[in-house]
Amino acid sequence: MAACPRPARCWSAPPWAVIGSNATEGQWGAAATASVVSTRNYSMQVQGLLLAWDDRAELSLARQDFASVPFATQNRLLARLAPLHRDIVNVR
Repeated sequence: MAACPRPARCWSAPPWAVIGSNATEGQWGAAATASVVSTRNYSMQVQGLLLAWDDRAELSLARQDFASVPFATQNRLLARLAPLHRDIVNVR
């Protein structure tokens, strides 16, 4: 392969998004995840599902639950922010 005369213009752009399964053209793909992390002060749980079609379209759902130590001994503002529960829907 010959050297590129203008290296800044000789790269190939990656796809704009990566589908989260191993499905290729004409196939369905699915994935699931679950994680739990706990320490003395914090706990985080994450669950997720993904469905992909034709290496082009994807629907994913996720839930995140974060909890920390009781806030009676901490800042009242922080008490309003926790616990954190988040449901995430992604379509691409």
